Amino acid sequence: MSREDDFERGLVNRRAVLGEEWVQRSLDRATTFTADYQNLITRYAWHDIWSRPGLPHKARRMMVLAVTLSLGRWEEFELHVRAALTAKDDSRLSPDELKEVLLQNAIY
Repeated sequence: MSREDDFERGLVNRRAVLGEEWVQRSLDRATTFTADYQNLITRYAWHDIWSRPGLPHKARRMMVLAVTLSLGRWEEFELHVRAALTAKDDSRLSPDELKEVLLQNAIY
């Protein structure tokens, strides 16, 4: 397997989790300065981590929401909230599930 293969497999997860439009916009906006970063996160975050068998995507979504909320990473938090509520697969969160993630995080 090559780094190119890892990138392509990462794109599949990235598109499934964040949506086609967001990912394509990010890739289209990449510059010679940011292209290496796009490649890095797609290979490592979206392939190496999101492809691991230990947790379903829904659990990973909840964890990302909790972490980005805790760290005050608002742009990324908002992106993942939108993606979680509009996912077209079984990783979608209902508004009630999102509320539970927020309440669980708020108490800590």
